Amino acid sequence: IFLMILGILLSYNYQMKDNYNLLFDSDTARVIMDATEIAADHYRVNVHPLFVLFIQPLCFIINGIFLNKMLSIIFLSSLASSLSVLFLYKIAMKSGNNRLISFLIALLYLFSFSNMIFTSGIETYNFAAFFLILLWYYFINKTDEYTKESYFILVVLGILSFSFTITNFMVFLIVLFFLWISKKIQLKQAILTTVVIVISVFGLNIGQKLIWNNTPFFWKTSVSEETTNFGDHKISFKNIKNVIENDYYNSIMSPNINLKVKYGSKYNGQNYIISFQKESVLNTIMITFFYLLLIILIIRNFKKNLIVNSALLLTLLFNTLLHIIYGNSGAFLYSLHFLYIILLLLIVNIVKEKDTKILNASKYFLIIFLGIEIINNNIIFGKVLNFVSDNISKNYLLANLSSFAIILEILILIFCIIAVFIMKTLIKKIKKVKNNEQKISLAILISAILCI
Repeated sequence: IFLMILGILLSYNYQMKDNYNLLFDSDTARVIMDATEIAADHYRVNVHPLFVLFIQPLCFIINGIFLNKMLSIIFLSSLASSLSVLFLYKIAMKSGNNRLISFLIALLYLFSFSNMIFTSGIETYNFAAFFLILLWYYFINKTDEYTKESYFILVVLGILSFSFTITNFMVFLIVLFFLWISKKIQLKQAILTTVVIVISVFGLNIGQKLIWNNTPFFWKTSVSEETTNFGDHKISFKNIKNVIENDYYNSIMSPNINLKVKYGSKYNGQNYIISFQKESVLNTIMITFFYLLLIILIIRNFKKNLIVNSALLLTLLFNTLLHIIYGNSGAFLYSLHFLYIILLLLIVNIVKEKDTKILNASKYFLIIFLGIEIINNNIIFGKVLNFVSDNISKNYLLANLSSFAIILEILILIFCIIAVFIMKTLIKKIKKVKNNEQKISLAILISAILCI
């Protein structure tokens, strides 16, 4: 509900389907066309091989309910990101069964600036992150023997990893490698699984081309052209700093932002882009302490979960090295490929911590950190709305709310949370009540709350 409100507020304030690059370099218009338009030029499917095949039919089904393309893709985007939050919570609960810590870490992801902006602004990366989180959920929690059904699930997860961003297939191969060295699967089974996934993605890509003629074959992508357009071909201090700032810091808590005259969306007769300014001192201190806490927990508990820690750190290293070279100028775009790994590392190590003092200090710090994150990122999101507000269509309900939109959003969210708890209580009461008339009365109350 929270993420849908963000998406609706953003879509009410400017025409996302007509704009490129305005939101931190993201191809909002292109992703919306890929998700909702059959005849559009789906050229970026060359690096997101099956995005159109998997997402567009879902959008059409949802559109049958909402009768609004923008609302349909906002709902689907919000659903994908919400499921990411849910599965991070489930991983944390299954790893250590500490409800408070699990809740805090899941909310850190929910209210992270990357999740808020790329879910509401419609991008491919939150979809990719969701399927990667599913992959890690299976990898971390699967402790019994791998059967034929297990390999089928691995194949499906491998296809989904490959389908939304090509480079994410490397993450799947890292998982497969650690399954092999931990002796959960044999080498020949790992190779066969990889071959089946590659053949399946090739076949599905051909099928996608038959349905959507304007989609390319991903294997015909010019590597030299792709790396020329988005690659830096060198590892430099500037590039390393850019990745650390955008993918490790700005992804969690946004710095202040401004509107620059640059390439991008037409805005008051100029081409503009919203970009980051320097991180505030408070944000820098808090995020630095967050990473210090994470490093301490990893060092103290690394051997207790050796395989998972090694796999996560290798994945983080791969993404860091990749984006130091590839897509470095728009490094923030790829931040959702980093954030879930960082939080998973926190999950698998904090749940193994036996020192009560460190564990309690971690809890209190995470509560304070989450509070600052929520306040900071909602304020910055309000600034995003203000920057794009000149493109408002006056027919929309929220057209003139400006900064009050965020207050309204929070009030609606609080109301929805209260409504969920009321419905939960009423449902429990229905189970206990034997009188049919009372059951009907309670059911009508639940229906009324849902309608409101």
